[in-house]
Amino acid sequence: MLTAIQSALGCVLLWRRSLVLALAGAAGSAALSFVIFLNPSANWYALFLAILLMVVLDRSPKAAAWRNLAVGAILAATFAMRQLSGVFLAIGAIAWLLGERHDREEGNAWLARSLIAIMLAGLLFYLLRLAHWPSVVLLGIGPVVLLAAALRRASLGSGATLRLLLQLALGSLPVAAPLLAYHLINGTLGSWFDDAFVVALSLPQLAFFTQQSFADLAAIATLSLIHPESLRAAANGLFWLVLLFLPLALGLGTLRRCRYGASQASWDAAPFVACCFAMVSAHFESPIYLAHSTAAVLLGWLWLRAAAPDARPVRRWLAAGMVGFLATISLAFQAAQPLERNIAGIMRGLTLPLDAPQGIPGARIAMSGEDRDVYTQLMDFIDAHARACDTVLALPMHPQINFLSRRRAPFRFFSSALGLRSDKDVAD
Repeated sequence: MLTAIQSALGCVLLWRRSLVLALAGAAGSAALSFVIFLNPSANWYALFLAILLMVVLDRSPKAAAWRNLAVGAILAATFAMRQLSGVFLAIGAIAWLLGERHDREEGNAWLARSLIAIMLAGLLFYLLRLAHWPSVVLLGIGPVVLLAAALRRASLGSGATLRLLLQLALGSLPVAAPLLAYHLINGTLGSWFDDAFVVALSLPQLAFFTQQSFADLAAIATLSLIHPESLRAAANGLFWLVLLFLPLALGLGTLRRCRYGASQASWDAAPFVACCFAMVSAHFESPIYLAHSTAAVLLGWLWLRAAAPDARPVRRWLAAGMVGFLATISLAFQAAQPLERNIAGIMRGLTLPLDAPQGIPGARIAMSGEDRDVYTQLMDFIDAHARACDTVLALPMHPQINFLSRRRAPFRFFSSALGLRSDKDVAD
């Protein structure tokens, strides 16, 4: 349902400028998101909220108080779903708002520029200390140059900047208050802070985060395109190359429009916010994490194509055709595939038959026969060795075993990387 609404939002974002690109955006924002990884990950909720924010900023009047309240609520909701996504989305939205030109400016813009400088410094710290170089090149260049452009452009006076921040805070209050109240009442605010920030910053340093790289994905995709085993491999190689380089193209295209646009209207919210949101994929350089921002990036890129002053109909049709290609490849070779495929299989579009359409008790979904047999044996083993009241520890990160066996985990975490960070954690 959320993906269907997201698709409609993609259409709403573009339809005033180009009907054909609006339809392409609707198709692409559905085909290049949740269906690629059918998992209720918080990343998908963050993606939906990012696209909603792009629509709100693009379609609402300049400096409207209700717009800023809505932006605050959306940012708070995103932060509650996934903190890192909320931070990147907030960087894009606030930097764009501070760079927005108004009819009447109020005094010196030192506060607005200071805020943008702080966000730019934080982004650079993340890129240089926690991200890997392929993410810096493909995902980081765009947001850095756009924040630099916002720093130069910002002219909002200190009074107006404080009003903007107050409106954002008021908008976030109804969303953030229940979560904050819960943790205060239960005395778990410290645990929440540790889980949301301390653990999050330590995760990219784990060994398995370095085992996959966008550079490796690009190399496999390029080889599949240059020396294809089949037409399928070539098409999927091109598919992944486009997805990998689209954030960089979006960032440079947005900067070009900011610098050389014909009017103040060239300060465009949708591509600006989408480019900054693409940073969520830098967390883990894998095909799944790349997909967590692709729909927003694609809509931002289509917005640029629709708004280009020299956008002839043939160019819009070519852009729509590219989206049609991406959607077709995604639905035919990437959607609803099990996790048994390795990276090379994913990049080449290998598909595995879902030959167990009835699934297993507790998971009545189509799956491969191999998955059915493995989980059936696991459940039989657990039933034979554990009482219904016993706990089951599934390492390193397999909460589906606890769900299917209807037995609790012995600890509050579902991932050993999150919960076992010291010898004391293991002893406890």
